[in-house]
Amino acid sequence: MKSYLFLLCLIAVSFANAQFSAGQKLISGQLNVSTDNYTSNNSPGSDQKNSYGGISLSFSKFKSPLRLIGFGIQYSFSDTRFNSSSSSPLENKNNVAGIFIELTKLQPIAKKMYLSFSGMGVMNYGVRDTYYANNTRSQSKGYNLYINGGMGLWYQLTNRFILTGNVSNLLSVNYSTGNTASYTANNIGTADGSTSSFTLSTGLSSFSLGNFGFGVKYVLK
Repeated sequence: MKSYLFLLCLIAVSFANAQFSAGQKLISGQLNVSTDNYTSNNSPGSDQKNSYGGISLSFSKFKSPLRLIGFGIQYSFSDTRFNSSSSSPLENKNNVAGIFIELTKLQPIAKKMYLSFSGMGVMNYGVRDTYYANNTRSQSKGYNLYINGGMGLWYQLTNRFILTGNVSNLLSVNYSTGNTASYTANNIGTADGSTSSFTLSTGLSSFSLGNFGFGVKYVLK
């Protein structure tokens, strides 16, 4: 019996050999754009149009066959417009740009399959403009710093493509700071203030499939 167990262990180890090498480079990216419209036929009539989009690009390098470091840039926007026959249009615009660095440790569990442990540090800068029916507006802008920790799975589809799946809410530490200002129709400031927040959350007890994200990475020569 012991000999069979020993043989199984040897087979498992042989299938779990690292498939990567130090110096290899990875690139990945994400692009999303969407719009939706809602129209009410009640009196008075109204309609709402929402636009969303974002892009993220990253570059990673293996420091060893099972450890890599990466960095990247990201940008996202949203625009919500509301029109009603009884009032002036209302609009919310939000733009966020940021940079991030990511550390990943891989643990082989089968041939071409790995358990991944990753940590990401992100710094974002965002601007939010809100336009009201009386032609006044308010603006919020500030920085957002957060650290995410997670785990997931990597599967090497080919020599060039890697399929990844990650749990996004395993650990998150978030700090935000910024200021707000209000303006009249003549662009004259009337009030201002500052905001800050700190949030710590974990998904160590449980998580849902809605927090599981899939992606694809490309291995460079």
